[in-house]
Amino acid sequence: MELPIWARITIDGRRSECSTGKSILSSCWNNETQRAIRKCPDQEEVHEYLTMIYGAIKEHFNALLVTTSFVSADLVKQSLIGKRENKTFLGSLYRIQSTP
Repeated sequence: MELPIWARITIDGRRSECSTGKSILSSCWNNETQRAIRKCPDQEEVHEYLTMIYGAIKEHFNALLVTTSFVSADLVKQSLIGKRENKTFLGSLYRIQSTP
């Protein structure tokens, strides 16, 4: 049976989840490591995709840190899936970077 793979974002004990758009056979998933089992045919593809998703989550988190005063798991999720418009003005970036 194929199961969907979800991404869970946790910040300050609060979490938000979203689908990765990928699924995997239940026999190919290791619940302890939260990764595909090495012997499975799609293991490398799934691992690379999850690594990419993790990197995207970190990028959205860091972008929100620069542009907002508060970052939550829901805000990161909304930014990741494109439901939040991330407006940054050059003047804002300059003020942030030029502050000692």
